[in-house]
Amino acid sequence: MTWFWFSRYRCTKEMDGGDCEISKVPQSFMHPETKHYTSVRFRYDVTSDARGELEAFLEERIRDSNCMITDFRDYDVISDLGGDRFLEEPRTLERRRERADLVATNFYTIAKLILHALSGPDSAGRFHLPHSFAATTPFQDLHHIFCNMSDVPLYVTAQQNPRWPWQAVQNTRRRVFF
Repeated sequence: MTWFWFSRYRCTKEMDGGDCEISKVPQSFMHPETKHYTSVRFRYDVTSDARGELEAFLEERIRDSNCMITDFRDYDVISDLGGDRFLEEPRTLERRRERADLVATNFYTIAKLILHALSGPDSAGRFHLPHSFAATTPFQDLHHIFCNMSDVPLYVTAQQNPRWPWQAVQNTRRRVFF
């Protein structure tokens, strides 16, 4: 495997962006209060000879974890990671390929950092990140450095939740000058 990365999503069936066959997901996987489904989208680069073996291994691990998978999909790396979302002008095919490779490498490094940070297994055999929503984490500093390096401002959006009594904040720009 050359690289892999993953991301989490929470959405209703109506909000799903088409990355899975969400109509195949039983209602028992839906959060009863929010009506959201939590999914992990796993992307990887593997030779066609090893693909079947990898997908069988992944499917077995997924089912052993009392989760489900709807399907494995081909992933167009260049149109996604080399697409307009990740590339500014000029958008030549050569730059799209180069950017796709750089973004995949970046996401692979982030995925490895997350796996390196896992704690566990717990008594149920599960692993977890050692930080909670309110706790500090080294990932905050990684994010901070990325924002400093790229000059991307940090935008914060919060929603009011009955469990956490705070005010909603939208598009707050955080910049520190020295």
